[in-house]
Amino acid sequence: MFAADDKQGMSKLGSLARVSPRDLWQLMAVSTVFSLVTTSVVPTLVAGLEVSPSGQEIVDRVSGKRMIATIQELEGFGSRAFYLDSSNGSAEYVHERFAQLGLNVEYQEFLVGPHHVRNVIATLPGSSNSEGVLLFGAHYDSENRLADSYDAGANLSAPGADDDASGVAAVVELATVLSDQHFPNTIKFVAFAAEEMGYDDSGGLKGSSHFVERERNRGVVYTGSAILDMIGYRGANGNHVVAVVNSNEGPLPKATLDSVSRHGLELQLDIKLNTTVSWSDHYPFWVAGYPSMLLIEELDGPREFPINPYYHSSDDTSDKLSESQMENTTMALAGGVLRVMQPLPREDFGSWIELGLVVFGAIIITGIYIRRRKAGQE
Repeated sequence: MFAADDKQGMSKLGSLARVSPRDLWQLMAVSTVFSLVTTSVVPTLVAGLEVSPSGQEIVDRVSGKRMIATIQELEGFGSRAFYLDSSNGSAEYVHERFAQLGLNVEYQEFLVGPHHVRNVIATLPGSSNSEGVLLFGAHYDSENRLADSYDAGANLSAPGADDDASGVAAVVELATVLSDQHFPNTIKFVAFAAEEMGYDDSGGLKGSSHFVERERNRGVVYTGSAILDMIGYRGANGNHVVAVVNSNEGPLPKATLDSVSRHGLELQLDIKLNTTVSWSDHYPFWVAGYPSMLLIEELDGPREFPINPYYHSSDDTSDKLSESQMENTTMALAGGVLRVMQPLPREDFGSWIELGLVVFGAIIITGIYIRRRKAGQE
C-alpha cells in the first residue's frame, strides 16, 4: 500500500506524535515566555531607543516663552554684580537648571580680588575622545553703571535682562533641546562669572579668562565656541544679530548662518570680521587660539557697541526684549550645531536588540524541536 519512503515518513510522524505531555508543557512554556518577551519587553526596550528626531524637530523645540521665563527668574535676583551674594544665588539657579536636564554639572571656583566667584559648567559628553569640544557660553553677572562702591552696587538695581540674562537663557535653552541627543563631540554649556568690570574695575572677563586658562593647561581641543552676550534688544531693522569673528572662527559661524535659510528662520544674521572687539567673553578664547564667535544684537557706532540704550542700568528689563529675536537666534545656533555634527542614530541599535532577541528565541525553540524529534526517532 505505501512505498518504503512513505512508511519511513509515517513512522517519524508517529514518533513525534508520541511526545510526552511533560515535553509538550515544556515547549508551550518556552513559547509563552518567548512570546511575552517579544510582545512586551522588546517594545519597551526599543521605545527607550526611539529614532533620533530630525534636525527640524530639534530646532523647533526652542521656546522663546521658556527663555523669557528664564530671564525673569534671573531678574528676580535684583543685581547680579559679581561681588554680591545675589550673584552666587543666580549661579546656583543656573546650576540647578542644568542639573534638571541630567547633565554633568560643576562649579569652577576662583577669586576676583577678595570675592569668591564661580563659573557654572555643564557637560554633555560625546562618544569620541578624538573630536573637538563645542562650547556655548554667557555671563550671568550684571551691573549698574552708577555703582561706585560695594554698598551702591548692592542697592542699585541691575536686572541685566539683556546684559546678559538673554545670553544665559539661550545657553540654558540650547542645553534643554540638545541634552537628550548623542553626539560624537562633547558639548559644554558654561555660565561665566565676573564678565562685568565692577565698581572698582577688579572684574572684566575674569570668569572666561580663568576657564580658558584651565582648558589650555589641560590640553582641551575646541572645534568651535559661541559666546552669547545681549541678543534680546531689537532695533528698527527687525530680528537682527551679528556674529563677530576673527580669522580662526571655526565651522560654527557659517553653519549657524546656513541654518537660518535651511530652517526658514525670521532672522538677519551678519558675520563680521573684527579682531578689535575685546569687551566680551569670546576674547580670552581668541587670545588662546580657540575658535570662537561673539553672537550679539545689532551693533552701532565706531566701537561697534550693541544698540540697547538701557544696558548697565535699572531699566534693562525683560519687557524691552524681543522674544522672537531671541528664539530665532537660538534656533539658528541649534541648527548650526546639527550642521557641524549630526546626532548619532539610535534606531539601528534598537533594531539589533530586537533582532537578537528574536534569533535567541528562535534558537531555543528550534533546539527543543530537534531534541524532541531525535528522541522520537530513537
